[in-house]
This record gives sequence, C-alpha cells and structure tokens, in this order.
Amino acid sequence: MKGISKMVKKKWSPDILNKLIIASGKTYDQIAADAGIGRSTLNKIINHRYPPSADILISLANYFGVTTDLLCGQVSDEALADILIVYPEYFTGLLRCSYEKSLESTPRKIPAGYISIWPYNLLDDVFQEPVSFVMTDDRMDGLYNALDMLSDREKEWTILSYRDGKANTEIAEMYDRSSNRVMQVLHKAVRKLRHPARRRLIMDGVNGSREIAEEREMISFQKRKLIQERMELEELKKDVEDLRNRPPLQSLDPLDSPLDIAELDLSVRSFNCLMRADFKTMRQLLNRISAGELYFVRNLGVKSIEEILQKLYDMGYITYDQAVDYAEANKVNQFKATSWSPMVHERKEGIA
Repeated sequence: MKGISKMVKKKWSPDILNKLIIASGKTYDQIAADAGIGRSTLNKIINHRYPPSADILISLANYFGVTTDLLCGQVSDEALADILIVYPEYFTGLLRCSYEKSLESTPRKIPAGYISIWPYNLLDDVFQEPVSFVMTDDRMDGLYNALDMLSDREKEWTILSYRDGKANTEIAEMYDRSSNRVMQVLHKAVRKLRHPARRRLIMDGVNGSREIAEEREMISFQKRKLIQERMELEELKKDVEDLRNRPPLQSLDPLDSPLDIAELDLSVRSFNCLMRADFKTMRQLLNRISAGELYFVRNLGVKSIEEILQKLYDMGYITYDQAVDYAEANKVNQFKATSWSPMVHERKEGIA
C-alpha cells in the first residue's frame, strides 16, 4: 500500500481516468455509486485537486477492470491507444459478468429460455432496485408495449443497449451521434418507463393490465355514482325541514381516503411536474388548484393545466363550473371542458 501511495503522488494524472470514463459511457454519479466513492471526492480527483488514496485507486482500478499501473500512467501511449480501442466492448462484458454474478447471489429466478440478463438489467434501472418477479410471456408483451410508447429512437437505442449489449460509443458510431447524446436519450427513455402506468403494464402484463383497467373503470363509475348520490342528499337536506335539527348526513366522499394523483393517469410531463412540486394526494391537488397554485409550478404549461382539469372533470372530482373557475384562477383563459359519457346530460340539467 505504501508503494502504491508513493507511485500515485509522483505519477498521478487524471487524463487516463477521464479517457476510461468517456469510453465506458458512464456518468460520474454512476461511477461514484458503483465504485463506492463519494461524488465530491471523485470530482476533486478528476479535476486534479489531489491524487487518490491507495484504497480509492484500487477501487477505481477494480471498477474499470484495469491495473493501478495503467491508471497511474505506467504504460506506453501506443499500448494505451490499443486498450482504448477495445475498451467499450471490454467494459460492457465486464459489467455483464458482474451483473450475472449478482444474479447468482440473489433469490431471483431467471425463466427457462433466457440466456442473458435481458430484460432484468433494464427493469432494475426502471424500478431503481433489483426486481424479484419472473418475466412471463405476458409481462414481456407488456414490456414491449411500454417500449412502443417511446419514440422510435428511444426504443431502438434502449434495445441496442440493454438487450444487445451495445456500448454507448458503438451506438454513437452506428447513428453518427456523440456518446453523451446516446447517454441522454437512454436516460430519458428509462425516465419515461418509470411512469406509473408503464410500470403497471410491465408488472401486470397485457392481460393483467386489461383486467385492472376494467376494474378501475368500474371503480371510477362507482365514485361518480357516489358523488352524484351525495349531491342529491345535499339537495334533500335543503328541502326537508326535519333534517335541520339532525346531524349532517354521513355521505361517502371518495376524497376522504389518501388517493394518489397517479390515478389521474396524466402524461409524463404533467405527472413529473406535480411530483416535483410536492402534489402527492388528490386532496392536496384540489385544495392547491383552487388557490391558483398550478400557474406557479415550474415547467407546467397551459396544456398541462388543461389536461389536469379535464382529467379531474372526467373522473367526477370537480363539476363543469368548478373546472372553469379553476382554469381562470390558474390563468388559463381559453379552457373549455370536453363533455363526457353517461352523466353529461345530467350535468347539463344541473345535477352535477
């Protein structure tokens, strides 16, 4: 260890480390997390503020699959150039071996017929933890349906990277783009797949998602029916004099439970904007939307606000007049709710 420390202090330069990082296609955050190094420490090493300690140098060498001598520049320029040519493919294989070893140490079962880590490597990034469920044929159909919801480029590059094992640099050469651009597109694709609706499609499969969708539709219908019954009860309270001295009717309010805004099935942009602004439950959303707070949510444009109002109206959480009032409160001047389904004629008659 002392010999390594002396060699690092005399010979260390971050140039080779930077070249390995670029060839690997990994971000600084990924490297710091996987190699067990602090993000700020890695920044200081890369920016040449101080050389790494012997322990950190060994951790970096193990992560990139190279020797400490190579990281410290104890190799000729010609040999380094030859290494960098084949390094993207070598690093991809290194990660695959490491991942397959991790599968052996976990209780996860890979179904018969799957000879590679696909699609579990993609699912781990989507769910942000090692998945424990088996990918049946129905779930695989759900995964491909979720991939079909991405753009053509996002779908193609995701399959090339995760299923075919192509490094970012290889994909960049195939499409004449930079490796950084490939990395950005892959990160965007994974973020889109994390949308609750797409995650459910993967976990439940095509058939399971269809059954759940039908069940959700039935629940939504029951909610609208309960809301209508509640409003009718409120009208009866006003008309029947005997009810004045009685306790209020305990009608069922769907908002009394902590409903998640994921039930609205919003677009990726609208959902992410609301989550970043700490809109978690339906009660929070309705209270804050009536106060005009949607207008101040970062990156939430007029179309997104109109989408949210329309969803709330379609699912029976607000009336038509409330939708118009909330649109005005949030500075959406041209909003006009689209009529919907069985209760539309009743809304026009003033019941809703």
